[in-house]
Amino acid sequence: MPAELPKVNLRPKRLEDAELDYQWQTDPEFASLHAKEAVTLSFAQFQEEYAEVFKNRWPGRLHFAIETEQGLCIGDCACHNIRHDEAEGEVGINIARREYWGKGYGAAALSQFVEYIFSCTGLKKLKLRTLEGNLRAQRSFIRAGFRPAGVLEDGGHRFLRMELSREEWLKMTGHHDRMPADSAEES
Repeated sequence: MPAELPKVNLRPKRLEDAELDYQWQTDPEFASLHAKEAVTLSFAQFQEEYAEVFKNRWPGRLHFAIETEQGLCIGDCACHNIRHDEAEGEVGINIARREYWGKGYGAAALSQFVEYIFSCTGLKKLKLRTLEGNLRAQRSFIRAGFRPAGVLEDGGHRFLRMELSREEWLKMTGHHDRMPADSAEES
């Protein structure tokens, strides 16, 4: 029987999150786990860009901070590139505080986020990609119900693509279909 996941809270991102996000995004090890370069902007420049994003919220994106049960922000998760015409989106998650890596916080947050997406939006499929060598992340994604769906090469990196359909999630969790009749699939 798998160990119980820790309790997490998801909340909308706030402007006050800029300082922590800057710390994480300027960390070379953290950036390498996302196949990115560490941010080299000054904090003032970063904060200005961060504020601009908040002023012009993207309509095709859901973005939440991840907090421990005690209220400590440890990362974030997002659903982006939402394509309503195809009822799908891409998810990403960051557990940025190293002391919370490998302890189930990513799986807990992703499971809660997936439940929110499939219960409160019309999306029927979620996709993600992770570096092929990031086995810790892959275990977390599998624990949340995602399954491998191929390999992708991009920018000199190899990524494992993973997917989860709403139908698979309903079967896995035992949740009942609570979507309004006009957005539910016809049987």
